[in-house]
Formats: sequence, C-alpha cells, structure tokens
Amino acid sequence: MNGNVAIVEVAELVKIVSRELDDVARKQMPFATVLGLTLTAKAVQADIKAQLPKIFDRPTPWTINSIGMAPAKFGVASSVFIRSQSPTGTPASKYLGPEIEGGHRRVARFERRINAQARIPEQMMIAAKGATLDGFGNMQRAQINRIIRNMNAMGPFKKNKEPRKEFFVGKAKANGQPLAIYQIVARGKVVPVIAFLHRQPDYSTRFPFQKLVQESATKHFLPSLQAGMAKAMASRR
Repeated sequence: MNGNVAIVEVAELVKIVSRELDDVARKQMPFATVLGLTLTAKAVQADIKAQLPKIFDRPTPWTINSIGMAPAKFGVASSVFIRSQSPTGTPASKYLGPEIEGGHRRVARFERRINAQARIPEQMMIAAKGATLDGFGNMQRAQINRIIRNMNAMGPFKKNKEPRKEFFVGKAKANGQPLAIYQIVARGKVVPVIAFLHRQPDYSTRFPFQKLVQESATKHFLPSLQAGMAKAMASRR
C-alpha cells in the first residue's frame, strides 16, 4: 500500500453491527455505511491536520492542507491521503515521504534549479546566515528566485554592459567542492545565504501517517456510522 494513502475500511465491524439491526435498518446499511465511512474520513482528515503542528515546527498552510480525503462510494471505501501533485514546488507527498517512512529525502525542485543555474553537481541545501526566512522558517521564495536568476548572470547591468553578479558559488581551495552560495552585500563583504550538504540527510520516522489514521478511524467510525444510519433511515422511501 502507498504509505501516503490510508484506506478507511471496516467491513468486519459493519457485519457485526448489521446482525443487531432489524430488517428495515439492515436494508439501509449499505447507504449508512457509505455515509459513515465518508464522515469518518472527514473526521480523520481533521485529526491529522490538527496533529501536524505538534509533529513539525511551524508547518506551512500548504503542508497542512495537503491532507486530503476521498468520500466513500458503494463498493469503494473512503480514504485519507497526502496530495501527490503541486502546480508549483515539490508535492507534499514527496517531502513528507521520508518523515513517514524514514530514509533519505529527495532533492527539491528549487535545489535542482539552483544546481543547474550554478552549473554544479547535484547538491542538497540548507539556509545559511544571510538567508531571508518566512514565518515558517523556510527560505523566502522571492529570494530563491532572485538567486536563480542572478546565478545565470542575468542580474542588473552596469554602464559598461557587463553583468553584475550578486550571488556566487564559493568553493573549497583544496578540491573545488562547492561550499555555499554567497551574496555580495558590499564591496569586499559577502555573506553565505545557502550552504551545500555533501551527504544526504537521514530521517527517522516522525510522522506515522498510517498509524495515526487507523487510530483516528477507530475512534470515529462507530459514531459516524450511527450518524449515517440516522440519515439513511430519515431519507428512506
């Protein structure tokens, strides 16, 4: 099973509950189950969103809202999942994957772009002293885009038409290994804004997604099924 998708399915429990119903209620059970599973998935989604700020330091709204749910249909269980698509940036399912399963994180999209513009081998990065951080502790996207544009020597031009570099890659004298991206802040003064990681960081499991979903589903299913049955009975013909 995909670690980023958790199915809310409790077929055996539904069978047990069905045995205790009269014939009228038993006929409504399939509809009530669909409603109950959908209500359960919505409650689980809310629980997982509420857990994220307790697990991570200042998760962004994008990360919190990446927890999605799909309603149940007849013959199809509901599900709670981490979104795997993003119109811009790295999908949440990719950068949360190592937090769920442990192991190495992947190179982010902005890292690949900087590597390409700086013409250096693939490097992972962390914010350095001169980085401008947003309210969530991440580098501001505007600064990242500014670095990417300038690393391609496309910054403002002087009167002599030579490109003025604002950022450059500092390399080790011994072996030429990239150390950091520096910003020129004044004549003869530079500050590191991005430091390169030369080893992939290892992550332990911090976000046990499947476990959290299962615990929440167990808590919410019976009340949700009762609410689904009430609605099914009220709407029966």
